[in-house]
Amino acid sequence: MRQLILTITTLTLVTTALAAPPTLSPELSRSARQKIERIENGRTTPGEAIVLTEAEINSLLEYEYKPEMPAGVREPTVRIEQDHATIHAFVDIGKMQQVAGGSWGGLWALLFSGERELNAQCGPRALDGRAAIQVESVEFGGATLPGTLVDWLISATVSDAESGSGNPVALPDNIRSVRLEPEQAVVVMN
Repeated sequence: MRQLILTITTLTLVTTALAAPPTLSPELSRSARQKIERIENGRTTPGEAIVLTEAEINSLLEYEYKPEMPAGVREPTVRIEQDHATIHAFVDIGKMQQVAGGSWGGLWALLFSGERELNAQCGPRALDGRAAIQVESVEFGGATLPGTLVDWLISATVSDAESGSGNPVALPDNIRSVRLEPEQAVVVMN
């Protein structure tokens, strides 16, 4: 009996550890910020690979970008897997639209009123020879969003979105490519 309890306890601890979200910290946020500043300021070498971990990105969202989140968006997190990432957040489209000065009504109000869970699948792409991030699909409140609403959400919240081409978000010119691997993004410099 003692062996059975020990086995169950061990399995419970291992399962809990595997399912636990990454530890977030101000130090990881600073590490991500330093890497991003190196990229933005051109302090990289051609071919250099800069690794941003999932924990660093989520720490940056929590400790630096949280106060800058648009009204109606809360608790954003990123989960990075092989070749794609999932962005998760709770979103109130009505609140976002009100802050942007738009009207809120009609069918959209009936379908998407109040705060809902959002999951967006994204992946790296090339855009005119430049690295970009492409939104592949969006699920909002359990329903797949129509492309026109996804385009509006991206253009309303991301200033570097390319219009008319599925809204890939262009990355700085000095980035050659982005590879998404389990729990990390590898940014390769030009």
